[in-house]
Amino acid sequence: MQSLSWDNYQYVLAIHRCHTLAGAARSMGVNETTVSRRLAQTEQFLQLRLFSRRSTGLVPTESGLQLIQRLERAKFEIDEAEAAIMTQHSAIGGALRIACNTLLLNNMLVPCLSHLLEQYPALACELVTMGVSEPMRDSDIALRFGDSIQSSRSEQRNPPLVLGRIEFGVFAASRWNNVATSAPAPWLVHLEDGLDWMPQAESTRLSMASADTLLSCARAGLGKCLLPKGVGLRHPDLVLLDDSAPVVARDVVRICQPELVGTARLSACDEWLHQCLAFFNDASEQISAEP
Repeated sequence: MQSLSWDNYQYVLAIHRCHTLAGAARSMGVNETTVSRRLAQTEQFLQLRLFSRRSTGLVPTESGLQLIQRLERAKFEIDEAEAAIMTQHSAIGGALRIACNTLLLNNMLVPCLSHLLEQYPALACELVTMGVSEPMRDSDIALRFGDSIQSSRSEQRNPPLVLGRIEFGVFAASRWNNVATSAPAPWLVHLEDGLDWMPQAESTRLSMASADTLLSCARAGLGKCLLPKGVGLRHPDLVLLDDSAPVVARDVVRICQPELVGTARLSACDEWLHQCLAFFNDASEQISAEP
């Protein structure tokens, strides 16, 4: 069953309050023609005449008055719900120290950070770069890959929240495709990722502890490396080497300090982190689908 936009009903309420099309137009910030057109759409959809023209202005018909009474109750409920949500959001304040791998921090969290800060204006965030296997230290929340979590006492008390999965691919500078040589690109290795996925017969040219350095070395044409597709596909100077390794997917999990469990701050942050990961994966799929 088709439904009518709530905006059309807002115009009906404005006409009822102002008694004229011109007054309703001023209150809605539009021209009189728009109000007249919206009223005609609503009456045609409902197959009812909602207003009669009198010397005092537009007066609701009996059917129109019944509709307006219901609309006013609905608007009251909507306004109450919006006020409650805004109060809840404004009540979520304080500071959150979020730690993350540099690649995920810069490419997944930072692009979505404005949404969190706009939604919760009393919340302050501190972003901290941290390796995926480093201890949390004094961070409130940390993102890690599921296969890198250490079985520390705090993590046993607070089971990690699985946010989703990220696919990895093998990337190299685009000029490797143009090099007339049979020699494969040597591996660039991020030390935290281990070597289980790398064919033993292939050579390693460079290894490093920094994920950002790994990306820089790949873009400089020093070899090939394993990167999240959401990172590698964003750089036009890199190409995805489809035949270099099997598809690698890793869980991304959130861990936190015990005192945050059950708090509104943590719930708000978890909701935002889910959105970050979904946006990150969706964007990588869209980029890979582009011709």
